[in-house]
Amino acid sequence: MWRAHDLKGGFLKPAPKYTQLDWSNNNQLITSRCELQRTAAGQLSQDLRCVREDASAQIRWATQNTESDLCCRVEELKLWKSEMAESISQVDQEISQLEQVKASAETCLQETSLHRQILGECVALRDGRLGVDLVHDHVEAHLSAEVKLCEHVKHLSQQSILDLLELLRTLKDLRRQLLHDQTDKDKAATLNSQCLMLDPQSPSIGYRYQVSSTANGALTYKQWEAHCKSLKEGAERVITDSSYFRSNTQHKLSELTNALRSQRGATEFSFRKRLDELSRAKDTLEWERQQATDSVDELRVEMQKVESQILISGSEEQLAQARLEVLAQRENCERCLDQPHTSLLQETTCLSSNTFCLRKKLLLSQKTLDTMYRNLFSLEAGLKEKTQSIEIDQKCQEVCSHLTGLHRIPIKATEPEETQAHPVHL
Repeated sequence: MWRAHDLKGGFLKPAPKYTQLDWSNNNQLITSRCELQRTAAGQLSQDLRCVREDASAQIRWATQNTESDLCCRVEELKLWKSEMAESISQVDQEISQLEQVKASAETCLQETSLHRQILGECVALRDGRLGVDLVHDHVEAHLSAEVKLCEHVKHLSQQSILDLLELLRTLKDLRRQLLHDQTDKDKAATLNSQCLMLDPQSPSIGYRYQVSSTANGALTYKQWEAHCKSLKEGAERVITDSSYFRSNTQHKLSELTNALRSQRGATEFSFRKRLDELSRAKDTLEWERQQATDSVDELRVEMQKVESQILISGSEEQLAQARLEVLAQRENCERCLDQPHTSLLQETTCLSSNTFCLRKKLLLSQKTLDTMYRNLFSLEAGLKEKTQSIEIDQKCQEVCSHLTGLHRIPIKATEPEETQAHPVHL
């Protein structure tokens, strides 16, 4: 029997021995324990494989869903970006058309101001007419109507320019909003595309701090979609209202400029008609003056003849009175009322009566001549007035000839579209 040695070289107490059954049981226990461990390890391996495959599938599906969502989001952003680009194009087109209408309104305002200035000069010139020619005629009525129409066009042009400027400001603000939104969507699409380009081997990946926390001011998807729709619909509504207002403004300005051109034609016709009336009146006055002059000359000749006749009658009367005086020197019975004496008395009476009548007619003729001179003076004054009136109206026509080039190209007339939109109230 062997003894066990201790560490110091001595011998220890003999160890107990096991039986064969103990040895067999021990081997069987070891074998069973190993089998259980192998079974547990296999089951654990199978579970780990299932968990790994499930995790890999979940990761794969989550990644695919995320990439699909990112792709859809990029496409959605591109779609909204194209929608905003279309809205910006429409806004730019509307701004361009509004600028054209504003330029037309400014041109109309300048031309109308010049038109009003020329009409004021015509009115001032016609106030220089003299006498009875300073009358409220049809030319003055047409000029007054044209002045009122010019004032109306001027007021409408000024108000339209102010409204167009305010509308342009609104459209430019809207354009800035659309551009800003388009830029934001472009950046968002770029960032989403960058997310699609990332993979586990990308150098910039890594854990981030509090990635699940919501950023301040972040909108929900519904809020974002409502914002996009609101911006798009607001742009369409402003463009529609602007188009309606622009068409309405063009239509009104075109109507007024056409009415102003028609009134200008009526005023020119009234000038021609008035000049014809003045010319005929002047011709009549000239004829009347010639007739009056001839009558005055004839009357003056007759008055000179009457004066000569008065002188002759006076001489004859003096002769008769001298003869009576000589006959009165007869003496005694020779101083009788014989036939010579009677004839001399009748001659003296007749000559005295004729002289009185001639002097009376001469006095009446002188009064008539004075009246005819006054009438002739009135005719001369009337001719002067008519001549000045004709010169004034011809000067007015010459001044108004500067209006020929005004309003030659009318504002494009467009009928307001029948739409439910209303004009923009700015």
